[in-house]
Order: sequence, then structure tokens, then C-alpha cells
Amino acid sequence: MNFRFLALAAASMLCFGAVAAPLKLDPARCPVRPPPQLAPGKLPNGDFLLTARFLLRSDGVIEQITVDGNGPESFRRAIATAIRRYECLPAEGDQEIESEFRIRIS
Repeated sequence: MNFRFLALAAASMLCFGAVAAPLKLDPARCPVRPPPQLAPGKLPNGDFLLTARFLLRSDGVIEQITVDGNGPESFRRAIATAIRRYECLPAEGDQEIESEFRIRIS
């Protein structure tokens, strides 16, 4: 079984008192971003697109991770676990991040 993992980030900033769409995560903000580790074993064939949303606080801490999309629950858990392992730097404000993860298995 052959599989490839691609992470595409589309993110947005949440400003106090304003509504904004998520921003793309600046790679310099989180220089350590390990990829999701899919559990070995039988993986379903297909092309899966999952979207992760999380709050990146000004102090670099990540909170409120949700993962939605087509794909097994194990993919959602793997993505959330990987995001918890991101190492992010402090910044001026909190950011609401939205990142897409495409997993292809054949």
C-alpha cells in the first residue's frame, strides 16, 4: 500500500471585535510542525481532505483544535496530535488558524 501526505495551510486571523476569515499559518511562526503519523495497518484507499481549525494564542500555545472532513476518525486524531506537537513562537495577537490536510492512499 502506498500513501502520500500533503499539508496545505489556509489560515486567518481573529481580531477582537471583528470577524475575519482564518489566515494562512506563517511557517516562521511555528518552525517545528511534525506531520501527522498515520497508524500502521490497514489504511483505506482514497483521497481524503480534512480541515483543522485551532486557536494560536499570542504566547505560542495552541488550543481548541477541531478536525473535520472526509476520512476515518484515526486521520482526525493523527492530525490533532500533530498540531499539539507544533512549536510556535509568541506574536502580538491571537490567530485563528485553518489548515487543510490532504491524504492520498493507493
